[in-house]
Amino acid sequence: MELANIHSGDWLLMEWMNGGLDPLVRSGEFAARSKLDAELLAASNTQLLHVRGELESAGQQLDDAHLRLAAAQEERAEAWRRLERIYRSRLWKLGASYDRARRGARAIRSLGGRARG
Repeated sequence: MELANIHSGDWLLMEWMNGGLDPLVRSGEFAARSKLDAELLAASNTQLLHVRGELESAGQQLDDAHLRLAAAQEERAEAWRRLERIYRSRLWKLGASYDRARRGARAIRSLGGRARG
């Protein structure tokens, strides 16, 4: 306002057109933009902290899942070792021999019944 009182309107128009008044005119715009930038930066930081927390939580869940998977694989391996011991045992072999003999006897009986008929 002081410039308008001191200088003529033509001088003000010339300065405005040549960019001489830009620092005065845009200082409010710059302050508003700086405030907006600061607000956006604060919001971005808040979102970043939220995402970082979610990422840490997901990482912990992944670690837990890895531990559970390792435990399940160990249980599976132990069950397989037990089955192998059972299949190699004398009792299992005896049972398998008995089962084969029983099936063979049944087959013979079924053949014998047909031969009579």
